[in-house]
Amino acid sequence: MSDFEILSQGNYEEYLPHLIVIPNKKEYSKPIREIIEKKWLSDKKKNSFLFDGIAYSLLSFSQKDNILTFEIQKTGYKCFNGTNLNPEFSYPSYEMANILAVCSLVKTRDQKFLFGKRSNFVAEGKGLWHIPGGNVDKIYEKNTLEKIMIKELQEECNIDKSLISEIKNIGFGRSKTTNKPEIIFLTKIKLSFKDLSNKLKKAKHEFEHTEFKMIDENDLGHFINSRKFVPVGKAAVKLYLEYYV
Repeated sequence: MSDFEILSQGNYEEYLPHLIVIPNKKEYSKPIREIIEKKWLSDKKKNSFLFDGIAYSLLSFSQKDNILTFEIQKTGYKCFNGTNLNPEFSYPSYEMANILAVCSLVKTRDQKFLFGKRSNFVAEGKGLWHIPGGNVDKIYEKNTLEKIMIKELQEECNIDKSLISEIKNIGFGRSKTTNKPEIIFLTKIKLSFKDLSNKLKKAKHEFEHTEFKMIDENDLGHFINSRKFVPVGKAAVKLYLEYYV
């Protein structure tokens, strides 16, 4: 049984996803706020890298004429940690933070794909393989999701905008384990896998991964089936194999 669900799929290169930001912060009931606070205090003792940054809760999404629209509202990572990442949280899924994230397959000019194994210093997905990505933590005037994705590529992989030849949205998925929604991109870069290997050694957020691997297109299916993966990472590979091979 799959641990992810693909909520939308296709080639959206002509249209960037549209965001509707609801004013104010998402509110939680007093019992839920107490659960969130209790788990945060406990987890902070175990992991000093935890940070209650700005995040945006996905309230709803829709698709019309090949355009994806996401309705979001400001929340905090602490709320996500205390709801979505809390195995003892027994309220309905709409009471969770459900913070929106982006992630991207990275394809080198010599047809290799980048994957990273997440370290024990990250808040979620410890020891699992995934593709580069991060939470939506800022709203820009235009192209917010693409800009967030480019920022994450810079921080995690030392890939700046000048090294990107193409970036496009190929779908939208959600983990059945945590209910976390992620917008999936495909990013083609101008670097060879050898050049990228050298760039990775100087990445700003090097602590997030213990190792990286470059995988040939023909080996993608075997790789995700033989490793423990963040669910949406597998969804991204499935989308690519279905639409671009």
